[in-house]
Amino acid sequence: PEDPVRYKNITEEELSLSREAFDYHDRDHDGRIDHAAFGSVVRCLGQHPTEAQLQSVLRDLDPEGSGSLDYDTCLYGLSRVVVRTDDTEDVLEAFRVFDRAKDGRVNAAEIQSVLLNLGERMEPQQVNDLLRDAGMDQDGTLDYEQFARRLLGLDGYSRNPFPASLQGAYA
Repeated sequence: PEDPVRYKNITEEELSLSREAFDYHDRDHDGRIDHAAFGSVVRCLGQHPTEAQLQSVLRDLDPEGSGSLDYDTCLYGLSRVVVRTDDTEDVLEAFRVFDRAKDGRVNAAEIQSVLLNLGERMEPQQVNDLLRDAGMDQDGTLDYEQFARRLLGLDGYSRNPFPASLQGAYA
């Protein structure tokens, strides 16, 4: 079940650590851990998601609300919350394409157009909310480093504000 493509952003060492942590929290040895233990497994990998981030991932991982996860599902959840330090540079590089003035700011209308028209399209209200929450100024620009930090969950917000098809580009 440990599919290397599905868990491409989890290293071999992290797989080993996650297995060890999972087994430790699987107290009755039924191959499942409860939701509270998922946060402990995530933290054993040196990640520091907020409780809101964990709850968001858990809602997606366990839509029926069973209250527990098997190891494969736990790994999938880990792949969604693990943030790499090089992710930030990749995202910043993508935004630099839009930074014509080379001042660390991008035109929010251009970002809005990309989000509305490419890949899995977002709803206009979702895009507006995302840009507003990301700190769009009155002049219609935003600091793309701040936006990237938001995108990657490095500022206490949810890591993945985009639809699933766009999340993979940054995860």
